Amino acid sequence: MLHQKLRANLWRDKKRAQEAASMSGRAMRHGEKEGDGSVRALQGALFRLQFNSYRLPAEHRPQTANTNPYTLSNVNASWGPFFITKAPDIPPGKRHPSAERAEFGIVYGPQTELSVRLFQQQAGFRADGLAGMVTLHRIDEILVYLGE
Repeated sequence: MLHQKLRANLWRDKKRAQEAASMSGRAMRHGEKEGDGSVRALQGALFRLQFNSYRLPAEHRPQTANTNPYTLSNVNASWGPFFITKAPDIPPGKRHPSAERAEFGIVYGPQTELSVRLFQQQAGFRADGLAGMVTLHRIDEILVYLGE
């Protein structure tokens, strides 16, 4: 099954992300190394959603547990938080095995996977941590709204 290409400028020249968004079974996943900037683009997209949540109308905000269609329960909902922004205190010369700052933009590591899972959960999708067609197109839809 083929889907349309991702439209936000962030994905330009990101062949791996375009492939994951257009072909079933080709999702970006934990352990994937950076190749053409697609991992960094995914991480950057999640940051943009988190920090621009206040600009989004209700239809582009996270889902909530409220099932009443007549209330705007997600009007103040925000995406994220997706990444730990401060690394834990680590003695000089040592590296914390899960320090995202070391893997940011380099590998689809554990915090990237957890961030994708959180996005999927907030979007009302099955949270598997894989950045595939449904996940990437939802992220793209919001980025296009934001003018990214």
